[in-house]
Amino acid sequence: MGDCVRLFKLLKKVNINNCYKKDIKINAVVCDSRKVVINDIFVCIKGQNHDGHDYVNEAIDKGASVIIYQNDIIKNNPNIYYFRVENSKKIYSQLLEVIYERLQKKVNIIGVTGTNGKTSITTLIHNFFSYKSIPSMLIGTNGIYYGDKLNNSINTTPDIDVIYNCIEKCIKEKIKYLIMEVSSIAIEELRVYGIKFNQLIMTNLTVDHLDYHKDISSYLYTKGIIFSKIKNDNKNFVILNKDDKSFDLFNRISECKVISYGLDRAKITAENISYKIDKMSFSIRIGNSYYEASTNLVGKFNVYNILAFVALVYNLGYEINDILYYLTIFRKIPGRMEVFRSENKTLIVDYAHTPDGVKQVLDSIKNMGFKNTWVVMGCGGNRDSSKRSMIGSILDECADNIVLTNDNPRFEDEQKIINDIEEGIKKEHYVCLDRYKAIKLAYDKSSSNDVILILGKGVEKVQIKENEVIKYSDIEAVKDIIGG
Repeated sequence: MGDCVRLFKLLKKVNINNCYKKDIKINAVVCDSRKVVINDIFVCIKGQNHDGHDYVNEAIDKGASVIIYQNDIIKNNPNIYYFRVENSKKIYSQLLEVIYERLQKKVNIIGVTGTNGKTSITTLIHNFFSYKSIPSMLIGTNGIYYGDKLNNSINTTPDIDVIYNCIEKCIKEKIKYLIMEVSSIAIEELRVYGIKFNQLIMTNLTVDHLDYHKDISSYLYTKGIIFSKIKNDNKNFVILNKDDKSFDLFNRISECKVISYGLDRAKITAENISYKIDKMSFSIRIGNSYYEASTNLVGKFNVYNILAFVALVYNLGYEINDILYYLTIFRKIPGRMEVFRSENKTLIVDYAHTPDGVKQVLDSIKNMGFKNTWVVMGCGGNRDSSKRSMIGSILDECADNIVLTNDNPRFEDEQKIINDIEEGIKKEHYVCLDRYKAIKLAYDKSSSNDVILILGKGVEKVQIKENEVIKYSDIEAVKDIIGG
């Protein structure tokens, strides 16, 4: 918990009208009744599965002194302070912001947002600090990492209280940097409301999460919220992809220093790119200076990821020669263009699951000398269905052979998902709903010097179908099929 405060002082800072006369000391602010202890503020928040308003009495029994609520509740305890607000979730984030304001200033918080590339860039940053023996913490798709420790996380960007707990952990463990993937859904759901980012990277903005945001304008607006909040001081800066259509908007709304990266007309650019299946090299231009870079990462999209990473650590003051050497020793990110070979065939596992991500992966292997390109993939159920036919069109245009399969169908009809993808496909293709068998089909039917792309799941270790969570891994499936 951050600073302990008096209730009336806290209420004043979040603009809650107070009619009580006796002040009290607050221990903590919580929204989970199971975590309540004496003198806590319990904030009633309606979530997807539970409604905090149903647990008021439980919170009081455990010692809550203050109840903040949005919907009707029974106020039958004269010893409790009750406050009704318009948006309890927003108030919860505001209360935590006040309590943790001083602690946030002790940690350098780096955010990475955008449709694609968040995990790769945050991993590059986190591992660079490890290479430099500088303590850092990473919050992202694969969990929460600090030192050799890993805590699992349900969401790419966890709930706001978890983030503040991570900030406290950073201070306690003397961790200098907190690096965080920031999803658009997390921004919309106030999971990063009040977080004081010092540096923020925008990768790109393409079609994704439109089941949640409804249209691209809403998606764009949501991403823009956090850029307009970064204060202009000597420590803070924003890094933007100059080649992305969203650049002008974010450049305009950002109040602090902006550093651009890209392949043309940016402050940090890449030139003379040479692609191979297991490595690539290129020149990095920073201002008027050129530096030669080589890396085990592959693909044009990874050039962008590396440029964003370089822009960050270089502008944090780290030596360019250290950065370039680190790129030569950095190992590939599991589930991101992870290459396997057998019988003169190449199999690649990648997390790409958006139209832009799929196109980038296919473009990356286009000129690598493969005879035929096979793609094995599906689309997630109960997610944005508008992108399915787009993905189908990209596969139809860029892949020689297509095998459609399941990818976490959840509660949606498996065949309907396939039908949606097929709306964009004109050529003959295969359908095999069992994902393992789909990969085996592509492997058995492919020829020498073919490449098989297995897209969508990356390092995921389960397949979700209705209420069943089935143990499954693309990487393990590939290893089993090729006998590796």
